[in-house]
Amino acid sequence: MVSGVVRREEIVVPGDRVAVVEEFEPKYGFYEDLGIVRSSMVGYPVFDMDKRIVYIEKTLCRYPLPKPGDNVYCLVYEVSDRIAFAHILKVVGRSKVFQPPFTGILHISRLKKIKADNMRDIVKPGDNIYASIVSYCNNVYHLTISGPGFGVILARCPYCGSILERKEQSLVCVRCNVTEQRRISKYYGNFKVV
Repeated sequence: MVSGVVRREEIVVPGDRVAVVEEFEPKYGFYEDLGIVRSSMVGYPVFDMDKRIVYIEKTLCRYPLPKPGDNVYCLVYEVSDRIAFAHILKVVGRSKVFQPPFTGILHISRLKKIKADNMRDIVKPGDNIYASIVSYCNNVYHLTISGPGFGVILARCPYCGSILERKEQSLVCVRCNVTEQRRISKYYGNFKVV
């Protein structure tokens, strides 16, 4: 039987499975999820074979992870009828850009104050959005753009790729004369928010 402290040289990221609670008790940097010990931060796991605990010795990320309540800057990369997926690039007010980005989900059911039947009327792939994290579940951040100031802060024309200009409640491409509808943030075109 192995005794002492064993440091695994493989990096773990949030959500990675490292053990079961019958083998090791989670300590700093780990949590229990239905009997599974999972990482809550980036770093190297250390297993204390005598005390039967696991903890993170050296974290690579000095910056806190996004959490519910944080306002974030995201890039939408996929949209369906009811849901949109976005890369969370940074927390507003912090200088750190996440590399790689975290995944966020925007579901139409979380947009109660926005009148739309289809997520494609709210955001489209390639849109930069200002959102808020409402929860963290199943290793994914759940986002909302309901509320003051939240929504699309930069969008491009689907035909020529030019940046769309805001004209009242619509976005217009001055090259193609195309008009697009989105959930537009009051910060559209103003990146001081991020």
